[in-house]
Amino acid sequence: MAILEAIIALEITVSSLITNRAKEKGIDENDVNGFLLSFGSSLCLKVVLRLLIPESIPSETVLLGCKSAITIRNAIIHRGRSSVTKKEAQDAINNIEMFINKANDLME
Repeated sequence: MAILEAIIALEITVSSLITNRAKEKGIDENDVNGFLLSFGSSLCLKVVLRLLIPESIPSETVLLGCKSAITIRNAIIHRGRSSVTKKEAQDAINNIEMFINKANDLME
């Protein structure tokens, strides 16, 4: 359950960061919302954020950790995975927390 909640926080943060950057560049809010609905958090994390803030994103290790957490979440939600190791959960939450902290610094 903790990984699912952490992914929700990650998705909100990614959306907020993209929305804030788009607003700064004068991109229509409806266009941004449509974009966010069309692309998943994994793609936004791997590609879009690197385009928007290449100098400021968290380390590649953190991004890969977040992507791994999304993969675990997808296995739980879409394939019925019923258990996650303590290490998997800790790693996922730690990486997501590091990403969120960095993103919050960028949005201040």
